[in-house]
Formats: sequence, structure tokens, C-alpha cells
Amino acid sequence: MRIGRGMIVGLAVSLLIAVTAGGGVAQTSVSVVEWRRAAEAGDRIAMRNLGSALMMGRGVEQNEREALRWLRQAADNGNGDAIAMTRLGDAYIHGRGVERDPREAARWIKMAADKNEPMALHNYGIMLRDGLGVEKNYPLSVNYFRRAGELGNVESFTNVGASYALGRGVRKDLVEAARWFRKAADLGSVTAFSNLGALYERGEGGFSKNRDEAIKYYRKAAEGGRTFAVERLKALNATPHDPKEVQQLLSDLGFNPGVIDGQPGAKTSQAIRDFQKSRGVNVDGQASLALVGRLRDALKQKAAANSTTAQGSRSSSAGGANFGVLKDLEKLDSLE
Repeated sequence: MRIGRGMIVGLAVSLLIAVTAGGGVAQTSVSVVEWRRAAEAGDRIAMRNLGSALMMGRGVEQNEREALRWLRQAADNGNGDAIAMTRLGDAYIHGRGVERDPREAARWIKMAADKNEPMALHNYGIMLRDGLGVEKNYPLSVNYFRRAGELGNVESFTNVGASYALGRGVRKDLVEAARWFRKAADLGSVTAFSNLGALYERGEGGFSKNRDEAIKYYRKAAEGGRTFAVERLKALNATPHDPKEVQQLLSDLGFNPGVIDGQPGAKTSQAIRDFQKSRGVNVDGQASLALVGRLRDALKQKAAANSTTAQGSRSSSAGGANFGVLKDLEKLDSLE
């Protein structure tokens, strides 16, 4: 069976990561004040963090031009911080605070990649693959993806798999593609989940056709927001959520869904309604990915409450005064 472009989502998804604007804020955060003080004293990481905060409007009013000034100082024309170089390249790609210039973006990202910065390696691989600011070079792009993956960039493994699936820069080999997708999926790549689902659905890449495995991987991808996976689940007459998981979560939370068999009926619908009422959300008795998220969160809260109660009991039985548990102090935003 000939593989279709719609199946290999990795090639289209792993785009350059943009510095997204968060909008201006009324109050400057403590972390930004500290970064500014350290940046003015010559700390390059502080310069990079301050520049990134200004670019996104995180903890400070957004100011892209000032952000670029600090990122340039941190990058020090290729002799400084590699992450700052990567973010400078990103600014040139997206025209943030400067006129859009893919060639200049490629120059900065290549400098960072030469320092083995994982995101820069990944992004430069994309630029080589797509001919963005540089001459298109499929074999070299695969090399950059491999290096980025080895340094922890999960989506780079997905892109290596996509290269094998489409025969771009390497020989076409679906078994080898599946191996790279599996590697990426084991590290949590949503794109790889989707691609593995497609291989199982089609019986390719060394896999036999397996509807259940396809659904399992498509559901993981759907949870991560992959539209392709949702569409394939519909085609397979399957829901984006796992009905059996919904029943199990309801039961663990003390709501009776009936027999936990993955075949929801009236009892499961009533249990969902009871849960929704308890959380003060819209009551419709319908299972969905959003409901699964709420159920999981509720179970985590229940486990945390039980743990706190158990700790309090141990403290009391030891004869010490039990003053309760202090809440964690709010963590300052960090770009690290």
C-alpha cells in the first residue's frame, strides 16, 4: 500500500518554535527585575531571559525591540549564549522587532547549532529540509535531526522517521521509519503517536493491521490535539477518549458507572452527571477528552488530599503539634 502524505504528520508539524506574544502586563514580575539587574551586570543568561520575557510580554510589558537588544548582547555575535542565538533566529523568521529575514535567521540558528544547541539543530534541520533561508538539502537535514534527537529534541526523532517514510534524504524504509516513530513516541511525541497509529491501521512499517493498536495511538495523539488522529478515530468508529478509562476514573472517584467494560450505558451517564454536578460544570452526562482531563485532575487532587491527611495523622501520632500543611509558595515564571 502506498503511503500518503496525510499519514506522515511529522513533516508538517515540527515547525520553528515561535516566541509567542503574551500581551502587556501591568506589573513587572520579581524575576524580570532580578534578570535586568543581573543582565546589566553582564550575566548572559540573564540577558537571554530578560530578552525572552520582553519578547513575549511575560512578567513585563512587551517590547520586541528592547528584547532584541538584550538577545544580541547575550549572543555576542556567535561567541555567547546559544539559546539567545536561537531566539534571535526565531525573531528574524517571524519578523518580531525586526524585518523578516530567513537568511539572517539561518545565520543565527546555524551559529547556535554549531554549539550543539538542540532546538537550533532541530530548526536548522527544518530550514535545510524546506529550503528556508538556505539551499534545500534533505540528506543534511536528516543529519541535523539525528543530532538534535540525540541531545533530547523529541520531535527531531519524529522528523527522522518522516524522512525514512517519504524517502527524503535517506532511502525509503517504512520499517526504519516505524523504529524512529517508536523512539519518539516513547519520549511522548504526539506526532509520533499519530504516525504509529497510521502504520498500525494500514499494516505497514513491519506491523500487521491492528485496529486496537491504531486506536490506542490515535487516542494519545487526539489528546495532544492532532486533528488527523481525531479524523481517523471517527473513520474507525471510535471515540477520541477511552470509554473504559472514563468508567474506571469515575469508579476510583466514588461515582458508580456500573460494570467497567468499556460499554457505557445509563449508569455511566448518570455517574458522569453526578461528577459534573460535584465540580460545578455544565451537566450533560457526555464523555469527552475534556471530561477525562477533569476526572484525572480530580483523582490527583484526591490522592494529594489523602496523602496530606496521612502525613497529618503520622505527625499527630508522633506527639508533635499538627499545624497543618503550608501551601507551596507561588513559583516565579522562569524561562529556563
